[in-house]
Amino acid sequence: MAQCETCGNDYDKAFAISIGGKSHILDSFECAIQALAPTCAHCGCRIIGHGVEADRAMYCCAHCASQKGIPRCGAGCDPERRGVRLAGAVGQGIEATLVDLYSMPFDGDAIVTLAQENHGRVLTLEDNYGGGFGSAVADTLVEYGGLFTVKQMCVRRIPNSGPTPDDVLRHLGLSVEDIVKTAVNILAIAPR
Repeated sequence: MAQCETCGNDYDKAFAISIGGKSHILDSFECAIQALAPTCAHCGCRIIGHGVEADRAMYCCAHCASQKGIPRCGAGCDPERRGVRLAGAVGQGIEATLVDLYSMPFDGDAIVTLAQENHGRVLTLEDNYGGGFGSAVADTLVEYGGLFTVKQMCVRRIPNSGPTPDDVLRHLGLSVEDIVKTAVNILAIAPR
């Protein structure tokens, strides 16, 4: 039997978790969360999901991060990577408006207005399978009517692991280069 470091219970089904070279003996996921999960810098709850990491702080959700003045972002799509993607597009002579749909409630009127301001050309990007916000944006524009070009980029094949996140994105066709190429194709301009 081993003793849980959180509650002190002696339990024959205790388990060990190693983090940063240190081993922890625990008797339940509840105790593991209490001992090891980071705490939200805004509300203080334990973060048991992906959370949001920004400015060296962890937040349980985008709402809590925004309460501290951190722009909201979706899981797996950090602001730095989005900025790199947008910079890649600007480097090809593309003027773009970047909208993170996790940063606002879904507002169909705002989506239509932004699409119109961008000459009806919309590229949605999600690091998940289709049917998410890309489909919601397309459905909204179809319901509105008018002339819009919508290209949805999303995971379309089973992801493989790779040495770096960029390698995985290249495999999925979601790399910076893939995004720029798609944007260029939508705009029908020659790449620089």
